[in-house]
This record gives sequence, structure tokens and C-alpha cells, in this order.
Amino acid sequence: MRGMKLRFSLRTLFIVVALTGAASAFVAHENRIVQERKAIDQWAEKIPFCGAGYTRPPPPVSWVRRLLGDVGVESFTVPRGVSEREKDRIKAAFPEAQITDGYYYGGSLTPMPPPMPGDPPRPPVIFEIDAPTRRTSSAQ
Repeated sequence: MRGMKLRFSLRTLFIVVALTGAASAFVAHENRIVQERKAIDQWAEKIPFCGAGYTRPPPPVSWVRRLLGDVGVESFTVPRGVSEREKDRIKAAFPEAQITDGYYYGGSLTPMPPPMPGDPPRPPVIFEIDAPTRRTSSAQ
């Protein structure tokens, strides 16, 4: 036997290409999630007493996201003045985390109580999360 020739049909080639494309699309989707979480975490590091709370062991994330450098987050504290749109974005990025509002009180960050009737209005939006940079094609 000089050399065995591998033979496969065109249908097999299509199946292999389709499975490879589906796996690549899944990894790309998971990578977008990881990049969004990293962008929000970097934004939160710039603000005192804001950000993610990590525990040992962290809440589970998929094995693909772990390979991409992601970790689970138990809680995420957002400062007073963050818009509802930004809070929704944080909730979508960290579905496993408990999202809490916080404000400065006595040098520490404390959960913000819900507004009561007669309370003064809350401050305007002062924090916006920077969107992660996205690569765009320059060819048109």
C-alpha cells in the first residue's frame, strides 16, 4: 500500500464547512460579550466605589468565555447618576451579577434606597460608559 487516498464527498465538505462556520460564529459572539464586559469593567475602575464584586469561587461563565479571559461577577455597584439605559447595558452584560445603586455616605458606598414621596429629585446623569472600539472596514 503506497499511500492511502482520502476520499470524501462534496456533501461531507459542505457539512464540515458549515460546522466550522457555526463554531466560529459562536466564538465571535462570545468574544463580543467578553469585550463588552471588559469595557464596562474598565469604565467602572475610573469611578471610586464603583464596579464589579468578585468572589471565590466566581459565578460560572461558559468555558469559551473563560478561555477568552472572562470571569464571573457576583455583584456590580453603579454610582448615583447613571442613566437607566446604562444600567440596562450593565445588567445585560453581567446577567449573573446583582446590580445595586450606590451613593457616598460617610466615606463608603452604601446601597441607595428607593425614592420616597417628597424626596428631592435625583441628580442628572453624569456617567456614560465608553463604547468598545469596533473595527470597521475602510473598503467601500
